[in-house]
Amino acid sequence: MHTKDRETGEDLMYICKDGIFVPYVRSSSSSVPTSSYFDMDSLYNSTKSYGEFKDPRDGQTYKTIVVAPGWVSLQEFEAFAQNLNYGTQVKLGSLEFDDSHVEKFCYDDDPWYCDNGFGGLYSWSEAMGLPKACDSVLTGTTPACPDSLYPGVAYDAEWDDLIHQGVCPDGWHVMNRTEYFSLKGEFDSGYRLLSKISEGSNYHGFSALYGGGAFYEEDSFHYDFIMNAKLHRGLFWVPHDKQPLLGGAVILADGYVEHGMTTGAYPKYDGLSVRCVKDY
Repeated sequence: MHTKDRETGEDLMYICKDGIFVPYVRSSSSSVPTSSYFDMDSLYNSTKSYGEFKDPRDGQTYKTIVVAPGWVSLQEFEAFAQNLNYGTQVKLGSLEFDDSHVEKFCYDDDPWYCDNGFGGLYSWSEAMGLPKACDSVLTGTTPACPDSLYPGVAYDAEWDDLIHQGVCPDGWHVMNRTEYFSLKGEFDSGYRLLSKISEGSNYHGFSALYGGGAFYEEDSFHYDFIMNAKLHRGLFWVPHDKQPLLGGAVILADGYVEHGMTTGAYPKYDGLSVRCVKDY
């Protein structure tokens, strides 16, 4: 509920707590109040049979799902059924990064989101397992970012099938565009990928969430992307070096096109989600 302060004219927001509207004060990141957590009981599809994978790097266990989209070039693959949550949390706006460690943001700077299905939010370089300098140049073009992500690529469509480990564990790779779009069905829709928490059918058991992102230059987590039904966004990095400052992404979005699914690009410094797929 919104209203205005009679003296200052400032917009005020209230949230309903235990049947009573109480004032909500936004943090500097304009993010969701930490008292308003999601009920994660319906994150997964109870009719599906999930596997488990224990990440040997930190002992964290992930649910996995085998999906069979039936594409000629991709009959079946196994994917994480939750977003990756590997690495050390840093606060949004941090200026200190260490290329010898994986660093992640947590939505609202709150570890609850990292630890409860939403997973970490990674810069593009972290997601791709590259030096931080690669967030500001095309890979393979400077001594600080010497290795090309995809040597010899000539056409944009060639990125669709790229298998690149990135931040994922050994034997797994960052989910690519072909793998995402094989799950959407006949129409360009993310409805079949989304968990019931995000008002999808979770047809495949993939259990995607509208998880928003960490927008570095704005020092904001975009409260609306995770909480506002008209502006929901689920943002996932894919292995695609789009431009010197932009990395490729798959976008699940509500709004003008209900549960739309498309490709796009985001500033590489921003924090987006990562899904991992088992190598095949």
